[in-house]
Amino acid sequence: MTRAAEQQARDAVAQDPRVKPRQSVPSGWLSAALAGWLLVAFVLLAPPAIARGPADRPWQPPRDAAEASLRYGLWLARGRVDALVLAEGRVPPRLGDVGVVDTSLTLVVTGRRAFRIDGRQGPCDASRSAAPWPLTVSLGASLETLRR
Repeated sequence: MTRAAEQQARDAVAQDPRVKPRQSVPSGWLSAALAGWLLVAFVLLAPPAIARGPADRPWQPPRDAAEASLRYGLWLARGRVDALVLAEGRVPPRLGDVGVVDTSLTLVVTGRRAFRIDGRQGPCDASRSAAPWPLTVSLGASLETLRR
């Protein structure tokens, strides 16, 4: 085939509307898609600090609220133990026997009808004995603190 015939065949194909010339994918679009998928993979595999959020730290109540809660718990537990002592004439061996399920409180039996309840909640320590305590001395401002 001669050059003129080749040129004529190319011109015929170029002018035929049914035959479309082959187009390549624009490199800009390909680069943007690749960068997007790489960013998604990076965020999923090694999330940056802003995606992880703050580090988990156990919540600690303010000291006055913790102390108020401890005093209130001691007052309630002492009331339950006092009720059992009045009803049965004995001190229970454990606080769970009177329905107090609080791991921060400990019952210490000091005699047949004598006891002491010790409590520890975070940095706060408190203790209540079987001796009668007026409500205002026992609780102080605990209820007001807990209502806040």
